[in-house]
Amino acid sequence: MPIVVHGDAAIAGQGIVFECLQMESLANYTVGGTIHVVINNQVGFTTTPDRARSSTYCSEVATSISAPIFHVNANSMDDVANTFRIAAQYR
Repeated sequence: MPIVVHGDAAIAGQGIVFECLQMESLANYTVGGTIHVVINNQVGFTTTPDRARSSTYCSEVATSISAPIFHVNANSMDDVANTFRIAAQYR
């Protein structure tokens, strides 16, 4: 199972993320699902989020294919572990 880690700027700004999302249903292209982990560290953006993108969250690019998005506080390891379990089961 591919797991990809992004910074907050990368998932909203890298074309490869959206290309992978858009190609996920093609007959000759599949990875069986990917879990994207976004570290919302606010480092990648040199401007405020309201001037960097149209959405509230950088992860909303995944809504284009109706992918589930989980927002989890990384300070709670139990919540992080449970979220990974749910994501793996969904995948």
